[in-house]
Parts: sequence; C-alpha cells; structure tokens
Amino acid sequence: MSKDKGGRIGGGRVSRVAIALTFVGAAVLFVLAALAWICGLTSSAATSTVNGISLAGVGVSLLALGVALMIFQVQSRQAEADRIAWETSHGELRDLFARSQRVPLSNEENEREQQGDEHEADSREADDAGVQWSVDGKDGRFLTRDRVPLSVIADIVWGWRAKKIGKDRTWTVEYLIGAFRPSGQGNHPWYLYFRAPDGTKSIWRMYRGGRANTTPTVREVSAEIDHS
Repeated sequence: MSKDKGGRIGGGRVSRVAIALTFVGAAVLFVLAALAWICGLTSSAATSTVNGISLAGVGVSLLALGVALMIFQVQSRQAEADRIAWETSHGELRDLFARSQRVPLSNEENEREQQGDEHEADSREADDAGVQWSVDGKDGRFLTRDRVPLSVIADIVWGWRAKKIGKDRTWTVEYLIGAFRPSGQGNHPWYLYFRAPDGTKSIWRMYRGGRANTTPTVREVSAEIDHS
C-alpha cells in the first residue's frame, strides 16, 4: 500500500484507473451496439441475425458496466478500511514515540544532546520527506520505512555493532516500520520503531555522531517506556 507525503493512502490508485477504463470501454461498446441495433431496425437490408448480434452486444455492455460498478464498490470499501487501519496504526505509533521520549536520558545521551548536529543535510531531507507530527508537545517528522535515509539505517547498524548487540545479523530492513525525529536546531535523537515477524515491538533511540564524536549512541527504550 503506497502513501503520499501527507501520509494518506495511495493504494488502489491503479485499480481505480483500471475501473475507469472499464467504464469507458463498456460505454463505447454500449453506444456502438445501440447504433448498430438502431441501424438494423431502420435498414431494409437488416436481418434478424444482425439485430440479435446487436442486442447481444448491448447485453454484454450492460454486464460489463455492472461488473465494473461492483469492482468500484469493493475498491471503495477496501480503501476506507485501509484508511482506518492506517490512522489507527499511526495513533498507536504516535503514543509509542511519545512514551519513548519520556524515558530519561543517560549521561552519554545528555552529552550528545548538547552537541551540534553534523548531519544537518540528512535532517533537512527528513523534514522535507516526513509527515509533520506533534508528539508529546514536540514538533517533529515521522517517516515511513521507505523515506528513512539510508545513512540513518547505516548509523543504527553501526551502533549495534559497536555495542555487539548483533541485530544487524538477524534483522532485515523490512522489520523497520518508521522513524520519528524532533525538529529544530541541535543533535536531536532518532526514534526508530521495529516490529519482528513474531509481533515483538522494539523502539531504539539513536543519537548520531555529534561534532565531538562519530560513533552513534543507540539504546533500546522499549522495555522502559511503561515505567517512564
């Protein structure tokens, strides 16, 4: 299911085009069949066979219109269901990111928070690509997996390897659901939300290397959000 920059559902767009083409094609067939039938009635040379074929064409056209209408109704219901699921999922994500932000910073994270952001270009790209969110009173951007910069994914893998966590050997990119980062000046953290095939949810807070450091600081806050 595709989504536009505003986070709206884009799935079904191709199907709707196909439905529109079906409608147009059926309408053309209907018109042609009707014209042929009328000509058959007014022409002295017309035979019952021609009239029968014309009527059959009208019937097929009407049948095609009915099928197209049924497909359109099914697609409309599916699009509405997808929209509700999308909004519900994002409501849950917003709550998870909000609780993650309440987890107190460690001494190392506090130091990183005070440092400048040496990845300003990536931060600007995130602001352009992401959806504007206000999470727990902080404005920021939410990015779906397909919009998270590769450099951010590379940094969390780097952080895992530095701490010998080993997620880089067992996890794949498809486990990443999305990421949130507060906007504004400063070395703000990234919150990356992963979900394993067994349903296990994992949120990692990552400070990318500041001006005084290059190794990212990563910390799983999932186990702490219920106690913050």
